[in-house]
Amino acid sequence: MPGRTQPEVVARLRKIRADAADLSLFVEEALLPALDFDHARPFLPPSVRRTRWRQRTDHELHARGYLVFAISRIIDHRWDAARRCVVNLAELAWLLDRDDVVTAMGAAGFHRYGAPKVKAFADGFGWRFVDSVEDLKSREALNRMAHGLQCRPDGCPWGCAD
Repeated sequence: MPGRTQPEVVARLRKIRADAADLSLFVEEALLPALDFDHARPFLPPSVRRTRWRQRTDHELHARGYLVFAISRIIDHRWDAARRCVVNLAELAWLLDRDDVVTAMGAAGFHRYGAPKVKAFADGFGWRFVDSVEDLKSREALNRMAHGLQCRPDGCPWGCAD
């Protein structure tokens, strides 16, 4: 799957830094590994050496694995981790040059640990979402959360009520 070029990623990182739009550094976390060392160097601490730098080249493979991780954070009601996952998935969609997926994620609600946004990501790529979960109760909970409902019809003991 074609993706963004090194100069496009660098330009995005520069703009985000200039706008101070990534206080949590989640965007940088998602985008920096897409760069080779020479392009990444201006964004790295001086202690990072070329020999320690590992560029990620297969963004689709990484996105597929990260989707599974994001789903697990949603099911586990991990608010901060789920928020980080949503940011990472949106940046991975951008890296893969899928502005349509980024737009769909932006339009989806963030309630229920970002489940609607993560579903929009999976749906946009045609990847498994609810049916990727083996446990039936977790699958039902994820489906409910993706539709903006509490994980359980009788109420959530973990706090997914908005």
